[in-house]
Amino acid sequence: MKYLRRLSVIALVPLLNAAPGFALGKSSSVSSGLTPVPLLGSEIATGSSLKVAQLNQRVYQVQIRLNQATDVANRNGLRKTHDDSLGYMGNGVDTNTTLTLRQGVSYLIVGVCDDSCQNLQIRLYDENGNLVVSDTRNTKVPVVRITPRWTGRFRINTTMGQCSSAPCHYGLAAFGQ
Repeated sequence: MKYLRRLSVIALVPLLNAAPGFALGKSSSVSSGLTPVPLLGSEIATGSSLKVAQLNQRVYQVQIRLNQATDVANRNGLRKTHDDSLGYMGNGVDTNTTLTLRQGVSYLIVGVCDDSCQNLQIRLYDENGNLVVSDTRNTKVPVVRITPRWTGRFRINTTMGQCSSAPCHYGLAAFGQ
């Protein structure tokens, strides 16, 4: 957590669906099913303090982009297969998120980030640690496709390649057909 100096208040709230899904991570693999939500009046210091309104705006930007990705996926016959993953990272930081993918299902995994993010990258690894597919282009919306040959746990490594005003917020969504 290169960007984090002080965290005054963060509340953990359970994700709404109990279906297998994403879990929040920062610099290590986590599968808690919890996502951090800043409470009113809290601040996260990044050299100069960001107010909650700015953080909420960044979370809102990510939610809007995840909703847009869902709309496009639905129009193309894809449906959400897992809960969304939301998080935040500083410049150059990466995180791991795990999910179960089913044999023979065609998946589309999409990453989105807030306006301060210029480059988000995703790499998908199988349960043996082998890189299966990645999108490491200089983009704010990385996308990978996979149709697993077996059912298993896969790890998504998400990297904040460039963030002009840390922390940058991001989200991941998985769709299947």
